[in-house]
Amino acid sequence: MVLTIYPASHYGCCIRHLGENIRNYFHSSKVVSHLYKAAKANDRCEFKDHFNQIRDLVPKAAETLERIGFHRWSRAFCPKNRYNIMTSHIAESLFKHPHL
Repeated sequence: MVLTIYPASHYGCCIRHLGENIRNYFHSSKVVSHLYKAAKANDRCEFKDHFNQIRDLVPKAAETLERIGFHRWSRAFCPKNRYNIMTSHIAESLFKHPHL
């Protein structure tokens, strides 16, 4: 129904709840810290650096996040235009998103 009314909408995961679930299932605050940084990364290179840290710390957590799909929780892999991204460095945000 939502896609009928809002065809350009994109379903994504709430990063806060995803982080809480990762912390509860894998018992690692360091993984959650890298998860937040990876989710907020504006480019795939920065994302990859943080995701590799997650994979090094808790490989099962990385597998779970891969299974969910990067496009569901990462800015760097978001398939749609994102109009609600807030950043303190707007020039960087616009520079890294040529489709805007």
